[in-house]
Amino acid sequence: MFRFCSNITEIDFTNFDASNILMFSETFQNRKELKSLDLSNWDATKLTKIDNLFNGCNSLTSLKLPNFKDSKLTSMVNVFRGCQKLTSLNLSQIDTSQVKSMDHMFSNFGDIALTSLDLSYFDTSSLVSSYNMFYNSPNLLYINLSSFNTSKLTNALGMFSQCKKFAFFRFI
Repeated sequence: MFRFCSNITEIDFTNFDASNILMFSETFQNRKELKSLDLSNWDATKLTKIDNLFNGCNSLTSLKLPNFKDSKLTSMVNVFRGCQKLTSLNLSQIDTSQVKSMDHMFSNFGDIALTSLDLSYFDTSSLVSSYNMFYNSPNLLYINLSSFNTSKLTNALGMFSQCKKFAFFRFI
């Protein structure tokens, strides 16, 4: 949607109707100038793919996500890859029960201000691939994965590769 639109620092989605959109892949990819984004009024119930949604948004400090509770998401590849300045990330409103791939979802966080992620509410019963999910995220210290169901997981290659400071993992 905004790919190759340089110098955008702010987008107002107050009157934007997202209720019929199925895919938002690459919507904000590489928007390096974007500092904050409020998508809380979006109707995300029909979304199936959000691959690369915020990939490369390395100036993004504030992010309000839509309610993905009743969505039909199946792919979340590279969603937050390279988001280096986020100070908090609330993902509790995302229904991940049908998601099959979370490859590179949080990779390359670099010098991120965010040091912990609570993913205890993620339903990963359909997850098949988590390839490099947290790759090269050296400042993440705590990740709560206590609800992660790995019964269908076939590719976890590099899931925590280059994560040098992890102090706490919690699996079931």
